[in-house]
Amino acid sequence: MSNLNKIISVIIPVYNVENYIEKCLNSIVNQTYNNLEIIIIDDGSTDNSIAIAEKIAENDKRIRIISQVNQGVSSARNLGLDNASGEYILFIDSDDWLDLETCKIALDTMIKHDADVVMWPYISEYPLNSKVNLFFENKDIVWDETNIEELRRRMVGPINEELFMPHALDSVVTVWGKLYKRSAINNVRFVDINEIGTEDALFNIEAFNKVNKTVYISSVFYHYRKDNLKSITHSYKFARVHQWLELYTKIEQFIKINNLNSNYNLALNNRICLGLIGLGINLAEDKKIKYHIKKSELKKILSMDHYVSSLNALDFKYLSFKWKIFFILARNRSINLFYILLFIMNKLRGR
Repeated sequence: MSNLNKIISVIIPVYNVENYIEKCLNSIVNQTYNNLEIIIIDDGSTDNSIAIAEKIAENDKRIRIISQVNQGVSSARNLGLDNASGEYILFIDSDDWLDLETCKIALDTMIKHDADVVMWPYISEYPLNSKVNLFFENKDIVWDETNIEELRRRMVGPINEELFMPHALDSVVTVWGKLYKRSAINNVRFVDINEIGTEDALFNIEAFNKVNKTVYISSVFYHYRKDNLKSITHSYKFARVHQWLELYTKIEQFIKINNLNSNYNLALNNRICLGLIGLGINLAEDKKIKYHIKKSELKKILSMDHYVSSLNALDFKYLSFKWKIFFILARNRSINLFYILLFIMNKLRGR
């Protein structure tokens, strides 16, 4: 019962999610663990999102709403960290939701193991079905001083047998689906998503370099909404190719500065290759972009030096047959066949 005085700061960036925020907030305010500090960062919403949040906040004094002009999710999360007073930090995206026992089970696990981070898998919630994403084995796992280096490297990217599921590249690096001990991630900040394209990976690469103990719970608590068509994950951004190049450059610099071993460089090489999956499917699913423009964009991407060199260095022996075909087509720049495969893969994802 001594756990009850531990404060969990729940940080929720909000931008134009009026259709989803009520479900998200209800999943937080109704947690079976009550000692929460719920920090909503209004990132310049122009719809009714904040009005809905304010109505819920009228009946729950744990909720604070902080507003800023629109600066993106990275800035919103940093502002949340600046205003958090809890010993523990939990991030959730405002169109997603949690099972109601998430905070209690995560905190109990954190204290039982004296861990710095507790993490768990998630469910992708598509319009017609749901898909469980177990990015490790279907059992609880503890990383401590004997094996934490393996998890730190995994934040950079997969190697060897981990390549068997390349589509799960970034499942493990999300900042949601984790409970952090605040003291373990002090001074780690989110880099602007407009600079590096995706903020979670770099945050966790830096955070886990300071983490000494992590526990993975195989129970699925997080529901990742995949039917929000306004989400940035549903539209292709032409700038993302160059943003991700900046991300890879920053990761490479991090590896050098911290004098990390060669497995980290191999992991980064594989991350670059596997990034083609997300880029390609994102391009294939964007119905606003004409086919000939998509082909031109794929040709440009597959001709970029860092993709050419990383594809040439990719070890195919750990890939399943489907992914061998995928990366052979990418390496050979067989644009038409590559696009057809991307189109099929997108259709099979549950949309």
